Amino acid sequence: MPRLISLSVFSCCFSYFATAQNLRDTSRILNTVNISAAPITQFALGHNTITFDEVMLKNYQFQTLDNVLTEQSSAAVRNYGSSLSTLSVRGSSSSHTAILWNGINIQNSLSGTPDFTLYNASAFNNVSVQLGGESALYGSGAMGGTIVLQSDVSKHEGFHANFGAQYGNWNTTKLNAGFSFNKNNFSLQLNNGYQNATNNFAFRNTAAYGAPIENISNAAYCGGYTIGTINYDLSRDAKFCISAWIQNNSREIAPTMLAATDSAKQNDASMRVVASFQKMTDTLLNHSINFKVAYLDDDLQYNSLGVHDSKNRGTSYVAEFENNTSLLKNMPLRWGLNYTQNNSLSNNLVASAERKRIAIFVAQKFIARKTTWSINVREENVDGNLTPFTSSLQFEQTLHNSEKNLLQWRGAAARSFNLPALNDLYWQQLGNPNLLPEQGYSIETGLNYTQKIIAPFNFKATVYAHTIKNQIVWLPQLDGNWRPNNIASVNAVGLELQAEKKIVLNAATEINLKTQYTFTHATTDEGYQVIYVPQHTATAQFKFQIHKSAMTINSNFASRRFSTRDNSTWAEKYVVANAHFSHTFNFSKSTFEVSLRAQNIFNTDYQVVAYYPMPRRTLSVAAQIFF
Repeated sequence: MPRLISLSVFSCCFSYFATAQNLRDTSRILNTVNISAAPITQFALGHNTITFDEVMLKNYQFQTLDNVLTEQSSAAVRNYGSSLSTLSVRGSSSSHTAILWNGINIQNSLSGTPDFTLYNASAFNNVSVQLGGESALYGSGAMGGTIVLQSDVSKHEGFHANFGAQYGNWNTTKLNAGFSFNKNNFSLQLNNGYQNATNNFAFRNTAAYGAPIENISNAAYCGGYTIGTINYDLSRDAKFCISAWIQNNSREIAPTMLAATDSAKQNDASMRVVASFQKMTDTLLNHSINFKVAYLDDDLQYNSLGVHDSKNRGTSYVAEFENNTSLLKNMPLRWGLNYTQNNSLSNNLVASAERKRIAIFVAQKFIARKTTWSINVREENVDGNLTPFTSSLQFEQTLHNSEKNLLQWRGAAARSFNLPALNDLYWQQLGNPNLLPEQGYSIETGLNYTQKIIAPFNFKATVYAHTIKNQIVWLPQLDGNWRPNNIASVNAVGLELQAEKKIVLNAATEINLKTQYTFTHATTDEGYQVIYVPQHTATAQFKFQIHKSAMTINSNFASRRFSTRDNSTWAEKYVVANAHFSHTFNFSKSTFEVSLRAQNIFNTDYQVVAYYPMPRRTLSVAAQIFF
């Protein structure tokens, strides 16, 4: 309850501050403030990267990030029914994907595993998925891939707002509201969301005799979030920014098809605050310094028939200094220091569960006429012990560039690492404080082709290989208890293909076609495919837009996923199709949009993770207004 109250207070404070300003329209041309330090992703060359901009994310206003990743990326999303969603990139585990928000790694220090059902797509202006290891840039956890979330302030002058609501099956209600204000040297952005559902969806119980249609029990959820960002330009070349992300979710944990009904319930509450100061030291050469501080607080409380009042709370303090300069005009250089302190306030961990980390990083870029290289290195000291030295070498080369076509060759090789989660190290009586960091080695290369005119066409092909050593696995011991050890390794090779074509029929009508295919052969020491990593996944999207109406159909395929380490059991392959229709009405100074979304339109009975049922067909209708 206190977290929900803080959501409302935060929203009211921002809204009051915005409305207290002079909101009169103006056509006065303002002097440009030149503050543009190179973001960290500019040094991540050669990787297969998928970016979702604000326009695309608008189509997922009421969806969580796992829906976006399922339909728009080649990553393997693991849905445990409607209760939990994790990610596997290129055969890696769910803890091998780093999560950055506004430049700060927000990966949970206790579990190390992000839950993408807690991230609402409408909360961000830009989402980038970088496939492949890159710890030299992003730090611990970036072994399989990296998700970069950005909550920027709108660049539109004046005051703008949007309100929306969605209602669907299983008493699902979702609301969102956003506000932005931008004038002179001050700007702010505020996004709010709330959702509530009984969520007793229908599914086919394949574990019961006759496979009857049933309704899931103990699966209700509710919660909300607020993300606010304030920018203040101190001078022409200096800027201060502060962002806050407050979230609270309460959900019942549905049992599997094989388990008896339980009353398991989980509360997730988090607070993330990032403040940064940026100053241009040389506007001609684009030199800058950037200092960030962050506070991260993740609180999880779990109760069930067998577990009472399990409290898992972790806090982190982060301070980072970054200097962007250049040895020569075509040789950008980024270097800096990062200090991170992880603390545990969990009643399941030993009292001394904390960790202090100091890292130094350097990234050097070499820009030639047709080829760009990047060398990144990072060394981290954790509680007085050095972690594996990480580095990466990347390149992008233009093979052909004309008015009609562009062909590029790219590649990357990297050494990455992942620190053990605090749960692995310090869980009472079961943790292993002697665990070593997991290590990864990866290499990839690919081609990008772009047809620039007539009917624009983009194609990307990537081949990769990587290995993960010292992987941490919890296994039963002789005393019957489960404990973690560095006993596993994973070797993976794969192929990723992506194609997108835009067909313009006339000034008011266009067709967009997009498809992706991924082959992932990820094996353990014994030669078995890694559990819940499908060898084949594919997505296809058809979007038809005429005037102010748009129809989008998405289809997702996944081959069977093994559910045991020896590959003796598995979840069956599936194909699921979704559809989304929207129509926009324009008024004098506002836009009104209505939409209809159908998930699993063919009523497919499937499980992403064995015995965790997924919903059958669900329908929802939404309305939004922007002004």
